[in-house]
Parts: sequence; structure tokens; C-alpha cells
Amino acid sequence: MEGAMNDATYHGRGYMGYDNVAGKFFNTWMDDMSTGFWFAYGTYDKATQTYTFRGQMDDPMKAGAKVAVREVMHIVDPKHYEFEWYETRGGGKEAKTLQIDYSKS
Repeated sequence: MEGAMNDATYHGRGYMGYDNVAGKFFNTWMDDMSTGFWFAYGTYDKATQTYTFRGQMDDPMKAGAKVAVREVMHIVDPKHYEFEWYETRGGGKEAKTLQIDYSKS
């Protein structure tokens, strides 16, 4: 994926699949805006065509701290899907911090 954030271009790559040993879906992500790597397990709801992943990431603003993350991917149709990223920080309240609308050409 190629995108822009705050007028800076970035490149990222993610993989999603099914781990038949763990019996769960997984999701990974890496990009050139950080040195971190995202990995989480999740579930798929066939009725809503939605994947939901939960995990933790290192907090780039506070060394050694972790941030709880919920990631949601909704398949709108075969050429479009919506990605939402939610973080739960210090106060314990979840907040959406990112949304990307993907489309295939």
C-alpha cells in the first residue's frame, strides 16, 4: 500500500490469513514510518463480512508502554473494504484513531 499522512508519503505491507494450527485469523503490518511490526489474532463474522483483531502495540510516545488496539476490516464488496483502528490509552476509553477506505483497481 502507498498512502499519505500529514503530507508525507509512506509505504506499507500487511498480510492477513488463517492460522490452521491456532485456529484463528491473523493480521500483520509493517511500514516505513516506524520500525515496529504489528501482529494480532482475530475473528471473522460472516453475516457482516467483518474481521476483528485485538492486540497491543508499543506506544511511540511513551517508551516501554503498551497500547491496546482493536482493528476492524469490513468487506463492502469485492473491490472495496473499510479499515478502522481503535486505541485504548491511559483513561481506558477506546477511540478511533485511523480509518482507511481501500479500493482495488
